Amino acid sequence: MKRVRKTAEERQMILATQESRGLSNEATATEFGVSVASLNNWRRRGAQTRSMGSGDLIEVTSLAPTVAVLKVQLSNGIRLEASLSWPLEHLGRVAKLLSCL
Repeated sequence: MKRVRKTAEERQMILATQESRGLSNEATATEFGVSVASLNNWRRRGAQTRSMGSGDLIEVTSLAPTVAVLKVQLSNGIRLEASLSWPLEHLGRVAKLLSCL
């Protein structure tokens, strides 16, 4: 059987479901059709990402000087767009919260 790679969002959803339902690695692997090793790797990579702190932000680009939008892509694949009129400290807090998903 060919395994299909899970997206970052799918991996996060599987780990969050496992945690919220209190499932074992074996039960989660069976339910979602993944290996226990994959679960452990995803969790380890997620822990490494969270411990990076300010390194969680991969890419920050401004569209154009006339368009006041800031785009941020977090290391976990989540993309965030915000108006530059938004206080940057608030954007940083939101980005930090989203990186834990």
